[in-house]
Amino acid sequence: MKKVLFVATVVKTHIMEFHIPYLKMFQDMGWETAVAARNDYEDPADCKIPFCDTYYDIPFERLPWKAANIKAYRELKAIIDREYFDIIHCHTPVGAMIARLAARDARKRGTKVIYTAHGFHFFKGAPVKNWLMFYPAEWLLAPLTDVLVTINKEDYALAKRKIHAKRIEYVPGVGVDTAKFHVGTVDRAEKRRELSDEIRLQYFVQYEFDRQWKALRSYANAKGVRIIGDVPIYVPLDSADVWANPELFQLDESRHPEQVAGCPPDSFTADGQLWGNPIYDWKKMAQTHYFWWIQRLTAAGKLYDVIRLDHFRGFESYWSVPAGDTTARNGKWVKGPGMDFIRTIQQALPNLEFIAEDLGFITPEVRKLQQDSGYPGMKVLEFAFDSREESDYMPHLYPVDSVCYTGTHDNVTLKQWFDEAAPEDVACAKTYLGLNREEGYIRGMIRGCMGSVSRLCVVLMQDYLELSKEARMNFPGTLSSANWTWRAEKGFDSDALAARIYAATKLYGRVAN
Repeated sequence: MKKVLFVATVVKTHIMEFHIPYLKMFQDMGWETAVAARNDYEDPADCKIPFCDTYYDIPFERLPWKAANIKAYRELKAIIDREYFDIIHCHTPVGAMIARLAARDARKRGTKVIYTAHGFHFFKGAPVKNWLMFYPAEWLLAPLTDVLVTINKEDYALAKRKIHAKRIEYVPGVGVDTAKFHVGTVDRAEKRRELSDEIRLQYFVQYEFDRQWKALRSYANAKGVRIIGDVPIYVPLDSADVWANPELFQLDESRHPEQVAGCPPDSFTADGQLWGNPIYDWKKMAQTHYFWWIQRLTAAGKLYDVIRLDHFRGFESYWSVPAGDTTARNGKWVKGPGMDFIRTIQQALPNLEFIAEDLGFITPEVRKLQQDSGYPGMKVLEFAFDSREESDYMPHLYPVDSVCYTGTHDNVTLKQWFDEAAPEDVACAKTYLGLNREEGYIRGMIRGCMGSVSRLCVVLMQDYLELSKEARMNFPGTLSSANWTWRAEKGFDSDALAARIYAATKLYGRVAN
């Protein structure tokens, strides 16, 4: 098996930012992959490099004269001399300097050394110290470089004139075409002054949120409580994600959507749901080995203990609506990335836990994708007693590897369901679950959820509090000021409620201790 070694000064801010697709590419071709870089994570345990067979934590320092770099050279040379890599691809000034020196003997055995310069530190107008420090190093190490890759035209021309490596290539690697985003003449300095207070406010708010969230999650985890967080399948058109990565979405030359997301008409909505989000260009996503998604889910994994993948069926097939339509009626089903996406995510992020939100119009193909993924699906107890259509939501039909919900953020609360559901639906629930007035119908429904065979049970706080329509969280397919506004107010909790929740979870074996 052929072997490739990627070398850079640090992992978090270089290897993880630039090289995951290439590590995957080599693995897909049957190569053994390795990375040599310093673990620069605040918590070293967070250093998990996708598609990397072997990781070497090398004590590189960014400043060349640091004594630690001598140790780094010795450790890296020992590894290179021992492992016999076919290719060594080095990056960052210090990492590349040390790697090329350490690979001198390996090159005599046939190892090829590639150096990608991510922007020379010496250029027209650069400080004199940069020329004195970095230019001589690159000039002296050029004979130890089989291929020098530059990523901008200025560096390419400079390398041709002054470095004289055996082979110099230009591979465009930075920047965007600013003309695509041109909105007229803007006085940038004036805009910065105009928006400075708002920008600083956002910096502060984001900092405070991050600090408070980490404290909350640490507190919860210490109490044995894990946090489930949603990752919506789509992002808004005006998001930073679309602005920064327009090529990954189905947009025209003016950056307007060609197709938008939604759901087809069903028994609940005659016009379907027109969400309006731009749809991914899954072919482009696949060409990048879904790197954008890997980054997105990596970030989510820092916030949550378990990730609920919203609209899971969209990974099998998605409802694509022509942009400009006022309803979702004229959409069509288009094949999604399927298991290629799931396998890539699982390989890249093996330690993340997922729940598949597999509600709505589910086909055998969607069910197979969910089963092949190994992710538990969702069962909503309210749906079990819907007389309008047959379903597999009766608790005795639930698979063990599933999550039973009393309802979700998109459903009515249990109290509202009892107030508004068809009499035959309520009668079915009463009979099936043995509901009675003494216990209370809502508490009986919660009991039914707790008593299901589902591995996990989720009960909305609104249902524990027995609240009605005033506490509904969201109305799907609508843009309403009422959506996402409900909050549990101070004083809602009580010792009696806590005792009742604990007794139920303990009775049905849903507490750790």
